[in-house]
Amino acid sequence: MHQEGLLKDPAVYEPYPPTLVGAEGWGIVLGRHSGRGGLRFRLGQIGIRPTDGEVDRFFARFKRWAAGRREVSDEDLAALWQRFARDAAGQEMPGRGFSKEALITPQYGDEA
Repeated sequence: MHQEGLLKDPAVYEPYPPTLVGAEGWGIVLGRHSGRGGLRFRLGQIGIRPTDGEVDRFFARFKRWAAGRREVSDEDLAALWQRFARDAAGQEMPGRGFSKEALITPQYGDEA
């Protein structure tokens, strides 16, 4: 809930901008308690733009995988997405397709 709220309106959770005190800003840390909004945001940060249906299907896999972890790195998230994308592409069925546009090479750090 807090990740979703922060994404919708940072002012609700931040009394002042982090840059005011020398911080670079805020980010979303993914873990076992993360929701779809935080997951979609972090996927977008590494250059992956899934459809709503893809996020829903990927979310279940993500939650199982993240259950034993405290934090999910960009590299872990990209690798998990790539496996999901390969599985989804191999199982395309009417109404359960996979958008090929969402399968891209993720970008990290300054390369984005």
